[in-house]
Amino acid sequence: MKKICLVSTRSDLTEIIKNKFDGVTVSDKFPVDADYNLIVLTDYFSEIEAEGKNIIRSHLSLLPVFNTSTPVKDAYLSGVKVTGVTLHRVENNDLTGLILAQYPVIIDSYTNYSQLEEELYSLENELLPLVIKSVLDDKVFDITELIASGHKCGGCGNCGKCN
Repeated sequence: MKKICLVSTRSDLTEIIKNKFDGVTVSDKFPVDADYNLIVLTDYFSEIEAEGKNIIRSHLSLLPVFNTSTPVKDAYLSGVKVTGVTLHRVENNDLTGLILAQYPVIIDSYTNYSQLEEELYSLENELLPLVIKSVLDDKVFDITELIASGHKCGGCGNCGKCN
């Protein structure tokens, strides 16, 4: 059994990951002390010690833009019309390693901040387990897996999975 440590303050996401994978350890801080096959970060960290560790991070923006501790707020206040979720590797103590998956969310004229945040969290809840599985299986993530799960609209609100 592969050991995963999820570093997150989001209880809803923690439950989703625990239900999808056996033996998940949850922490609310980084770095973690034990030896894990994969460390998954969902909160923003300005400094990461990644040497010799298999780490991926979920970020609520389409990196490289809004690589901040408040990406949803920053995207919303900037007036951009598209944001999304990015999952990437953390390599060489750099927060901008190889992108594993990205998926867009459209911000229309009627989207308020709470709706945007909820939509991004919903997308992250669906995308993260699929990418974790791909990384653990040493396979390239296939975006059609997300589409097959029912998230089809790219944030437009027409599939019932976003808003």
